[in-house]
Parts: sequence; structure tokens; C-alpha cells
Amino acid sequence: MELRDAFPLNIPAGNEVGERNKWFIDLRWLAVIGVAGVVTSAAVIFKITLPLGYLYTGAALLAGYNAGFLFYWKRLASSPKEDNGGHNLFANVQVAMDLLILTYFLHFGGSIENPFVYYFIFHMVIAGILLSNRAAYAHGAFAVFLIGSTSFLEYAGVIPHYHVAGFPDSEMIYNFKYLIGSLGVLSSTLFITIFMAATVVNKLRDREEKLDAANKLLAEQDSLKSQYVLTVSHDLKSSVSTIQSCLKVVLKGLTGSIGPKSAEMLSRAERRSIYMLDFISDLLNLSSIRADRNLRKSQVSISMIAERMVDNFGQRFTAKKIKFEFNDLLEEAIILANEDSIERVFVNLLENAVRYTPSGGKISMELKNKDGNIEVAVKDTGIGIAEEDQKSLFKDFYRAENARMIEKDGTGLGLSIVKQILDSHEGKIWLESRLGQGSRFIFTLPAATGYPGEV
Repeated sequence: MELRDAFPLNIPAGNEVGERNKWFIDLRWLAVIGVAGVVTSAAVIFKITLPLGYLYTGAALLAGYNAGFLFYWKRLASSPKEDNGGHNLFANVQVAMDLLILTYFLHFGGSIENPFVYYFIFHMVIAGILLSNRAAYAHGAFAVFLIGSTSFLEYAGVIPHYHVAGFPDSEMIYNFKYLIGSLGVLSSTLFITIFMAATVVNKLRDREEKLDAANKLLAEQDSLKSQYVLTVSHDLKSSVSTIQSCLKVVLKGLTGSIGPKSAEMLSRAERRSIYMLDFISDLLNLSSIRADRNLRKSQVSISMIAERMVDNFGQRFTAKKIKFEFNDLLEEAIILANEDSIERVFVNLLENAVRYTPSGGKISMELKNKDGNIEVAVKDTGIGIAEEDQKSLFKDFYRAENARMIEKDGTGLGLSIVKQILDSHEGKIWLESRLGQGSRFIFTLPAATGYPGEV
């Protein structure tokens, strides 16, 4: 086993580890400022005699090795391959170096007489959270060794003791009972701190692992359910399509003449079969998206998709006497997407706008860049959506009450499909609407950067 893997981290490697290591480095810059400020204040304001040269040198050493840590962190962060061993070694070296520099400061600031000796507790908390149990206890033992050996060497006169007047008034380092008692309290405090921090973190990690396993199981079950619905819906669509075809043949009189009453009943059956086909098609679309979360994507122009959809809806706008405005503010908008899926987003939003906008109304669509994303807004002067309906609008099978009054046969899956598609493309959708005053649906998609070809 290599040294870099001997004391692993207590958290998953990767971005989270890198962020915590960077957080540790950022805190150390504050420590440099804090040490310099405390030392200067003690000497200038409180007139405490201190070995300022040694203490300022320690602050410079702290700043120097922290700069080295920052340089190494940037190398780790820019590495294309995740280096778990490198993260392990880096985290452990940081804690060990901080314990050494803290011992240095304490030696020149009164050693175990100085109340700042309990600053070791902060590092034990960090070790208990950031490192494995074994590594945390090893650093706890290292801290006890450092302060204990320093104190006993000062007690024996091997190295000089720098007494700071007022911490306390007499040199307690030479009081053996005080020395043993203080080291005992400090040692037990450090190890109890590690135990408490590690216990809490371990419980949280166990819970996180269980939740992760449960989420994976739920995702697998959801995929199986979607695959099952997909298979059943496909079979249903074939059957309903056959029924509709047979009804058309009968209604056209190709099988012989039929009476008015029979024709009326067959027409009603045909309308219901058309509704069922629409419903099954939506169910197929939703299930296929959920069953296949890894859609094949390529670089496509969202402006071209939007223009094509506008052309396709032209006759419907004209037939319902709807004024349509299209405002494309994008110069060149390329997205990494599944083209058919993004077309479905436009189709569903425009269909809803046409369906629920009265004759003579107005629909507009605008495309623009916003904060590195492509933003598309579809606005209508239709029936609007009540506030209590808006929070559930993107759920499966949900339809607003006023929409059900206008059209009873809606599937309630159109907006759910839109949200599923945008989620699979790392996009977002929301709406702005007031009852009776129209609606504005806005969705965003990330602009493509650095994606060569199809993925």
C-alpha cells in the first residue's frame, strides 16, 4: 500500500473533495492574517513581550506553504484523470503541516500555558469530517505527540521556554502536576472531539449511501415501469389504429350502406379512437423518454428548429385568425440536443397556445441569449392558468380546471413530456400566467460549447 492511500478520505473523491481542499486553503489565508493581527495587537496594544521575529517568521512560513498547497490544488483540479490517491495525500499533508505550524506558534507563545493550545481542537474537527477514522485518530496522536514532546523538552530545559506574562503570571511549564494534568485534559479533549465528529459524519455517510442505493433502485424500477408502459402502449396503439381504420372503411360506405343512426354511433366511436391514439402517442413519448435517459444528441441550431415549427403551424394560425409574431434575437445559437425531442417541446407549447387562445387572439415566440443559455418564450392571449393550478401543471395527467371546461379530451401529458425532455437536456421551464389574461411559458437550454459532433 502506498503512502498516498494509507489514510483515505472519509468522503467520496472528486469535485467534493477538491472543493473541501480548496476551502481548507482559503481558511488558511485567513489564519495568516489572524496570526499577524493577534501578534501585532498583543505586542503594540497590550504591551505583551513576545519573540516577534519567530512569530512573524511562522506567519511567513504559513503563507509560503499555503501558496504551495494552492499551486498543487490547481494541478489536481486541472488533471483530466481523477486522482483519489493524490486527494488523500493532499488532505493528510495539509492537516499534518498545520499541526506542525501550530506547535511552532505555541512554542514561541508560551507552550501549554497558552490558552490557544485548544486551537488543536479545530484541526481535530476537520480531520474527523474530512479524513477516514484511522487518519483522524492518527493526526490526533500526532498532535498529542507534538505538544507533549515540546512541553516536556521545555520542562527538561532541552529547549528554551518562552513565557508570556499573563498566560499565566508564573511559569507553569515547570509545575509537573500542571503539565501532566493539562496534557491529559488536552489529549482526552482532542480524541473525544475526533470521536464525536467522526461518529456524526459516519452516520451521515451511512444514511447517504442508503439513500443513494434506494434512489438507484427506484431509478431501475422506474425504468422497468416505463419500459413496461412503453411495450403495452405500443401494442395498444397498433390495436386502436386497426379499429380506427376499420371504422373509416365502414363510414366511407366501402362495406355497404349504413343508416343515419349507425353512422352517428360509428362517428362517435371514431372520434374516441382518435382521442385514444393521441393519448397512447403521448404515453409512448413520455415512457420512451423516461426509459431512455441517454438520448442521442448532436449540435443543432435551435433557430432552425423554431422556424420549421412556425412554418408547420402557419395554417393553424390562419384558420383560427390568430396573429403570430416571431422574434429571433439569436445570431448563432447551437445547442447539444436530440433534435426530435426539442421539436416536440415546440410542438406541445405551440399546440397548447393555439388550443387555448380564442379566435382573433395573439401568440408570440421569442428566442434570445441569457446568461450563457438559450431562452425561448411562448406567449399567448388565451384563457390563462389559475395560480392554484400552476404548481401542478407539469405533473402527469394534470389539467387545469378551465382547460377541462374548454376541451374535455385532453391527455394532460403534453407539458409533462416537455418537462421530461428539458430535464434530460439540463434545461428548465417555468410559466407566468394569470387567469383570463393569457400565459407565457419560458424554457432555457444550455448553449453548446466544446461538443464536437454527435454524442
